[in-house]
Amino acid sequence: MADHQLTLQVEDAVGKMKQVPQVLAFSCGADSLASLIRMIDWGITPKALIYYYFIPDLPMIENYLRYIEDKTGICIYRFPSAISMQYYINGLLQFPGVGQCVYEELAKYYEVPKTSEINDYIMESFPSNSYMAIGLRVSDGIFRAKLLREKGPIAVNRNEWYPVADCYRSDIVSMIEKSGFRLPIDYCLFGRSFESIRHWTAPPIKEHCPKTWLKILEYFPMANLLCGQDSLIKKSREIQSRITSYAHLSFKNEEAVE
Repeated sequence: MADHQLTLQVEDAVGKMKQVPQVLAFSCGADSLASLIRMIDWGITPKALIYYYFIPDLPMIENYLRYIEDKTGICIYRFPSAISMQYYINGLLQFPGVGQCVYEELAKYYEVPKTSEINDYIMESFPSNSYMAIGLRVSDGIFRAKLLREKGPIAVNRNEWYPVADCYRSDIVSMIEKSGFRLPIDYCLFGRSFESIRHWTAPPIKEHCPKTWLKILEYFPMANLLCGQDSLIKKSREIQSRITSYAHLSFKNEEAVE
């Protein structure tokens, strides 16, 4: 059930947010999709959606982004994520010794930016009074709950606001169920949106998304090692819990089609 105090604050924020241009940080995740659904229902159509990719043109992601663009008519702008820069600069999952001098040079001259810094840079392309909507919610953890309950759903100093600030997982599920939107296949495979190649994302992608896996190997040729690592680690109850909650709302293939 939604947080009542925050719900009142979110309702109050809607009137203010209707007066300024909007951009939505869109991760392909349930919270960002619910934010988009709410904004559309409120008559606050974002000028653009912003997606931060780990690998450009990754089939299971790109197909889903096109689905959202076709369904909403809103353009999605793609930018490299901070975590992708971290992988490249550190030469992670590359063949031993291959191009190591290149990665060492990169590490000398480039520092991985924070996502907030990337957000600030991107927002310079939009009118100065624009707000970035982000899918933060009260049940994301005790620190976010404390922050949202103390500060509310608008961060004026950062030109950010949080359309689903008052929501719990059950609220997000209910909202998507009623909307007609679907989540990407990620939610069938590991219960959350794909952020990077990890030991818990690699095996299901390799098994169920062959085109996507081939693309991953182009960028990270040692990614198969993560499949071996996953076989040695106890399965996460949190991942299974999230799959149970969200899988029925997701596409079942990397093509993002019924």
